[in-house]
Amino acid sequence: MTRTKEQQARAAFLLARDALEKLRTPTEDGSVYLNRFAEVEQVRFAAGTGVVDVRPVSKSCTWTQFCEGVSAYASVVVGETEDDKRERSKYIVAGEVIRSVAADSGGLSSQPALDSFRTDVDVRSITMLVLDCDSPVASSPLCLALDQLSLAYCVAPTWASTPQSPRWRCFIPVAPMAVDGSERGRLQARCRYAWLAGLLSELAGLPRECPACSGTGSLDQRHDSQEPPLCPACLGDRTFRFDLSCWNYSRLHFVGGRKSASVSMDGREVRWARGFGLDCEAWLQGSGFAEFWAECCAEVDVAEAGKRRIGGLGGAGGSVGETDDGLHPDPEISAAMSATDRTLLERVRRAAQYVGSPDFPASCKAHHDPRYGHDDLMRAASAVVSGFLVPLELGDEEWALRVLEVAYNPRCADLDGVAHPWSAREMRKKLRDVRATQCGNAPGYLLERRSDEGAVFYVVLGDGSQGVGPEMAGVYNSRGDQLSLVSRSGALLDLSIDAALGCTVRPFDPRVLPEGFKPRRTVLSLDSGTRRAGAGVGVGGLSAAGVGAGVGVAGQVRNGTVSAAVGGPGGMGAARVGSVAPAGGLDASPGSGVRLIGGGKGSGGGAGLGGGLDSSAGSGRQGGRSRSKIPFDRDWVGPVTIDAEDENARLVIVEQMNQRLAYVALTRDAVIVDTAANKARGRGERAFMTLRGFYHDQARYPLRLRTQDPKTGKEKLRELNRADIWLNSPHRRQYAEWGFAPELSPEECETVDPSTGSRRLLNTFQGFPVRPSDEGLGLVPRFAELVNTVIADGREDWARYIWVWLADLFQRPADKPGIALYLHSREKGTGKGTLFETIGKLLGRYYMLVQSADQVAGQWNLHLADKLLVFFDEAHGLGGRDHADRLSSLITESEFAAAEKFMPLQSCKSYARFAFGSNREDGVSIQVQDRRYAAFRVSARRVRDAEFFSELRRELYAPLAEPPKSAGLDPARAAAGEYRGLSALMGHLLWGVKTGGEGEAVEGSPERGGAVELRTIPATDLRNNMMFSSLEGMEAFVFYAACQAQHLGFAKRDGVGGRAESAGVVWDQQVPFCVRASEFAALYNTWAREHRAQGYHPTQIWRHLEAVFTSTGAEGLGSDRRETVARHPDFRRETVSGESGSWRVYWLPAGPSVYAWLARKYGW
Repeated sequence: MTRTKEQQARAAFLLARDALEKLRTPTEDGSVYLNRFAEVEQVRFAAGTGVVDVRPVSKSCTWTQFCEGVSAYASVVVGETEDDKRERSKYIVAGEVIRSVAADSGGLSSQPALDSFRTDVDVRSITMLVLDCDSPVASSPLCLALDQLSLAYCVAPTWASTPQSPRWRCFIPVAPMAVDGSERGRLQARCRYAWLAGLLSELAGLPRECPACSGTGSLDQRHDSQEPPLCPACLGDRTFRFDLSCWNYSRLHFVGGRKSASVSMDGREVRWARGFGLDCEAWLQGSGFAEFWAECCAEVDVAEAGKRRIGGLGGAGGSVGETDDGLHPDPEISAAMSATDRTLLERVRRAAQYVGSPDFPASCKAHHDPRYGHDDLMRAASAVVSGFLVPLELGDEEWALRVLEVAYNPRCADLDGVAHPWSAREMRKKLRDVRATQCGNAPGYLLERRSDEGAVFYVVLGDGSQGVGPEMAGVYNSRGDQLSLVSRSGALLDLSIDAALGCTVRPFDPRVLPEGFKPRRTVLSLDSGTRRAGAGVGVGGLSAAGVGAGVGVAGQVRNGTVSAAVGGPGGMGAARVGSVAPAGGLDASPGSGVRLIGGGKGSGGGAGLGGGLDSSAGSGRQGGRSRSKIPFDRDWVGPVTIDAEDENARLVIVEQMNQRLAYVALTRDAVIVDTAANKARGRGERAFMTLRGFYHDQARYPLRLRTQDPKTGKEKLRELNRADIWLNSPHRRQYAEWGFAPELSPEECETVDPSTGSRRLLNTFQGFPVRPSDEGLGLVPRFAELVNTVIADGREDWARYIWVWLADLFQRPADKPGIALYLHSREKGTGKGTLFETIGKLLGRYYMLVQSADQVAGQWNLHLADKLLVFFDEAHGLGGRDHADRLSSLITESEFAAAEKFMPLQSCKSYARFAFGSNREDGVSIQVQDRRYAAFRVSARRVRDAEFFSELRRELYAPLAEPPKSAGLDPARAAAGEYRGLSALMGHLLWGVKTGGEGEAVEGSPERGGAVELRTIPATDLRNNMMFSSLEGMEAFVFYAACQAQHLGFAKRDGVGGRAESAGVVWDQQVPFCVRASEFAALYNTWAREHRAQGYHPTQIWRHLEAVFTSTGAEGLGSDRRETVARHPDFRRETVSGESGSWRVYWLPAGPSVYAWLARKYGW
């Protein structure tokens, strides 16, 4: 796996701490690398004041002068706010600066920077190593270590330092190191800095655990939020380290004055010492940095080879010969853009919808203060380039800039609400200033959720030039289904078309329809019957080129509303589909098409994601303007009035209701499903409404229909239920079936049947809730120990089977093997429940915990239809034959009869697998020839080991705290992979375990699976005992007497004086023996009465006993295959004669021979 640059730097820091001893090891000439130093007479650097100072002044002075200057500045009052610090503090660039490009940068001096990096200076060499410590660690150990080596240093408190929480920065002069500005040179500088920082950290004996969070990765929870915040010092990885972003030779290192004059200088003294400079090259050479750097170079070579391979195919991130600098100046963001597998179309569309949403704050600028709004603009720029990996430049297009211009800039206003967009120069500056280290997330974090925004789409124009009638004008997917009008109009549609053409992976022209393409209007109608020929249409309509009259010109955009349009001359250019777009107004300027130009924060015309949908522009009414504005459900508080002939308002209502409601035609009736509510419940309930209940539910949204009396001209209002509009619309969201199908993709489920207009399946399976990662079991070693040594009792073959059983659940959720897992331990608290509780977190609502057989094998069982795993924790009621038979059927059969109250019986596919945890051996009944249960005896080595299970849970949920059992995982954080341990375990089960009998088993690594066929069940002693205990009648008696008690019971025999005496009859364990038939019958029936088994007449005993020692089978192939019958060689019956007459006896095998016979007969 190729690590990111940040991961390589962190690895360098940790490895260097372990490599310090190499510096102390004498070389062949007897010298020690640790004692090598450099003589530095003058230190060169650059200095400036505040981030607004774009002309740092190059300086050269002695080390004493440098330290005295830092000491003098420590008492200077800077200001109490972060803005004061950024704008007033003196900073140092720790290298020799030879050029400043501020003069020709095109306006860098007009806006303050929001980061601590200078991209407008050219650093020739690095002259100081700067260690920035943001953890509450004293600097004294480092000073002492440097003093012992006679190395010069200067330790100064930072602006935020306090006596209780010291923060400091250490400057160490070094022998000048040349700067290599290439991509690989910058990576080497990053790793080199981290390596040296790790050596110095270990030299000073600084802690390895982060002291700010005590190694937990998060701060104490002292507020009402569900999760504690991440530790700002270690960012959740629990290890101490210096700020590794200080590798950047153009970084601004603030010297650090005081917040105010009231801040005491106690504890803020600057500690410095004269001495030698650090010989970085010697320390790197002696500690083995070259080997680490070679590994990094190998990873880079692999990544570049993959990039070239992608480039040769027209890769996702760039084109052939493209450099990272064209994508973004930050190397980490640029590398992520090059490596992403998401198409340009998807990234551009998702970024535009994200920053164009009313939920995303638009900037509010103030004329009197140029700093106003910069933070908001920077946030938008960061989301576009770092979150969605939209490149700055690709081909001849500035994609990131276009996204901001189309989706974000029109929403920006001043304090009075008047539109006040940013200039292109300002937006370019912000886009280039984004840094991955400032975002707090890895580049591409907003792309983690899968989306179909990159799917192929086609635009049907309204001029008929494509061979399709103008009445079909609109946007369609590859199957010909019309797409929702939201976010597919105007400038955003133009941008989407250009992005489709600019894709380096599978580029396409949406305006070129494939052969045989048949568009179907399945979402929104473009009914033109009520419109005049050539009339321009606003929301929901189309303006066709060359049809006749021009379109109106939008009025002033103010606070996101569009005033009444005024008719104007002029024809249209290429037709564009009108739509409801995110927070945008409509500009129908002549010759421009309908395009987004305005919009406020969630209000006004054409807002698709906030405020409401205004159907006034271009409604179906002739000669007038509709007065209808349709709010969203959450804002629908009072009666809403629409005109009777306002078809556009009806379409908007249908489109809104389609976002959460679905119509499903069942066998006997139709139901309405609130998909959003079901998803929010999180437990997978199949809640629905009948038609009657649906009408009652929609009464919460009062609606009135305005009509006009044709005689008097007076308006009339009548009440209307929204349900009538939706149910009678041909564009309602309708499905042919409603069910659970993990084997079907979303695209397959949404396939539309042209004959009925219904989509294929409303799928309740929405994917697993935890995002997998490839970090492996190294993050959760205790979970591996739990499975390998506790659950499997240290047996490698058992552990391998259990790993494959668990992994198969995620790799093949739709193909259950028909094998249930049974875990038994005599003691409680061994870890059985913890194992399946963890698996349940990975499954989310597709997991079910039960304590009673009635919950599964009872009358009402429809809830099993969307479950992948059912865990019986100390479940009771499983011993009955009725429940056992039902459960056996559920384990193996692919379908089951599902019943629910007030619902007809229906046949559902069965995907559920079953697991059992019990402290009893007879928790379930395993029949002698059963092939459904794999039973394992759990070890007690971790019984009630609170520390072990506490650490296990910490590993699983790190760096976050364990969520309350009643609350479960935070869905957003789980989907983002923030529970690193669970994500690593999920990734291992998906990708790290070989299932299906594939691959070879790796000795000593059962967690990797391989060579396991789940239907080949391990023959454990527990499984054999459970099968033995399920024997019935004569077989149970023979097994009990021969293998367990070794005694048949007590028989009445004639004793001394002719009196009957009770004599014990032993089942011989050495050789075959005989017993009278009459005695055997009496012994069996006595045992049967005591154990409530079936008794037999003495004449029937032989038949049942013979069945025990007789086995049937088959041999031969094809037509020569024939049935065979075998009998135990030591079993027979004879007639014996004596003085008192004759009697029959049964010859029975020895006890061990009986066990072997039964095991061979039933395949144990």
